[in-house]
Amino acid sequence: MEKRGRNKRGQIHLSHQKAHTADLAGAKADFNQLGNREVDELVLMGGIVLSKQERDKLRALHEDWGHLGSRIFMKRLQTEDILYTREEVLDMCAQCATCQEQKVSNLGRVKGQHIKCNTPWKQLALDTMGPMKVATSLGHRYAIVAVCMATGYSIVLTSKSSNALPVLQMLNLLTLALGPFPLLRTDNGTQYKNKRVEDWCVDHGVSHIFSPPYTPQANGCAERTIGKLKTTLGLWKAGKDWGPKLVQACVELNLTPTNTGPSPRELMGLPNISTMVEIGDTE
Repeated sequence: MEKRGRNKRGQIHLSHQKAHTADLAGAKADFNQLGNREVDELVLMGGIVLSKQERDKLRALHEDWGHLGSRIFMKRLQTEDILYTREEVLDMCAQCATCQEQKVSNLGRVKGQHIKCNTPWKQLALDTMGPMKVATSLGHRYAIVAVCMATGYSIVLTSKSSNALPVLQMLNLLTLALGPFPLLRTDNGTQYKNKRVEDWCVDHGVSHIFSPPYTPQANGCAERTIGKLKTTLGLWKAGKDWGPKLVQACVELNLTPTNTGPSPRELMGLPNISTMVEIGDTE
């Protein structure tokens, strides 16, 4: 892993391993024969600049986790025991084209578009995940993710295409499994913004709210859930098995305790047992 050593008199190229014996001329401390802990501390203090490979890795995590703001992104990295400095995270977020174009990290809440909800199964957020690089054995490349905005409880449904049909299937399954809900939040994608979905909402008494264009943070609950699911699939190296593994990842996410203590499944008032299977027309 090649990195650059930095001191007051200039810069030198060195690898993490070579840093244990590198002579950083002019530095206040003697860095010769440094141990693992000391070198790691040097990295964290900014004494070593990230290589392109490490910058690409940091950028990939930022994208997989849904373009989190720098503060939340830094906290997530620390939780996952991934070592980057605050300056490196700030610099990467500032150079992210998506964040700069949509100003995800700067806009914050969009006035008039956020409705607070503390009651389970009253507000649902829907978003589409995909297309995936590899299709399942059934030819599925997409997944619709539904998230209860009060509890974080999530449900997934895989599909071959991204249009109104799987969205309607998901809405019917949600109503059948857990009952009616009064409010639905989605982005402005054509799979959500069409006559068939609007007719369904009118027939079932559901208010459909669209996120403002270029503000994915307005539907951040679904965006964050998709980021977590993608990260889990990557860690599991799902490949063609990503369909059933996505359902499994959703189950694990619903069983994971939140910051307040109870898991999303417990907040929903459902039995907290791992044998229950989430909705998902996967193989």
